[in-house]
Amino acid sequence: MKTFSIKEALRFGWQKFQEHIWFLIGLFIINFLLSFPLGKEGVEYLKHAGIDKNTIIGLSAIAGIATFILQIGLMRVVLKIIDGITPTLADIFPSFSLIIKYIGTMILYALIVLGGIILLIVPGIIWAIKYSQVFYLVIDKHTGIIPAFKESGKITDGVKGKLIAFGLVLGLMNLAGALAYQVGVIITGPIALLASVYVYRKLHNLTFSVSPVTPEFPPENSPTTTSQI
Repeated sequence: MKTFSIKEALRFGWQKFQEHIWFLIGLFIINFLLSFPLGKEGVEYLKHAGIDKNTIIGLSAIAGIATFILQIGLMRVVLKIIDGITPTLADIFPSFSLIIKYIGTMILYALIVLGGIILLIVPGIIWAIKYSQVFYLVIDKHTGIIPAFKESGKITDGVKGKLIAFGLVLGLMNLAGALAYQVGVIITGPIALLASVYVYRKLHNLTFSVSPVTPEFPPENSPTTTSQI
């Protein structure tokens, strides 16, 4: 039966976070600083600093683009960590073609989920989970947009309920980090991303019968594997 352990995913995320702690914290601090002009508090701060409206709009646009690119870069970094490869700063700069493909994937994903929400909400939730792995597939496997949606449907088949539970756990964890004056997010954020990519890789390997490329995924009967929840 295809499944995954939430505890194991979180344990993996915590272990890998400790191994690359300063690199990951540095990237998330940059992400936090870039996103600051996009928030209400950031805009108010810029206004009080005497920055005119047009300049604020321009800064927000630049910050938005930079944050978007960094989000793709963070996924590339975490995928390398999963593969046992030490990431570098060059990994946070995706190619232009990947950026365009990622944007196309985002638009199609949003349209599908929106369409499902219009159809009495529940289909939107189901489709959001069903196609939740498309972004990893596009970045990790360089899969085309439509094939990525098809593969995501296969990967999430039979585990949608557990993926919802997993998402709730990560959401609560990041909420706790945000409540700690936002500082905690630079810790919970990397752990959540590492755990999410762990789950993606495990489900992908189980779905397509691919042997793990690194020994990072303990066998199911290994004494180090935690119980399923």
